[in-house]
Amino acid sequence: MGAGSGSKRDVKNLRVGDFAADHHDEMLAYVAPLVAAGKIKYREDIRHGLEIIPSAFAEMLRGDNFGKMLVQVSPDPTLEQG
Repeated sequence: MGAGSGSKRDVKNLRVGDFAADHHDEMLAYVAPLVAAGKIKYREDIRHGLEIIPSAFAEMLRGDNFGKMLVQVSPDPTLEQG
């Protein structure tokens, strides 16, 4: 039965966190190569410095950010520094 068919469903004790935790490793093994190959792209809203945290947090709560809101407080050790 599809959406709008008039049927109702009751869902009790649904724990998405449990499902995500149980499938985390499998998901990473599947998705990581796709991200590395550029087949999956994601957006991050990166702000710089500890002093920006209050305003970045407020923007996130208002929904003014896009993607994942991050505040970078030091250089990323996983990236080449040039």
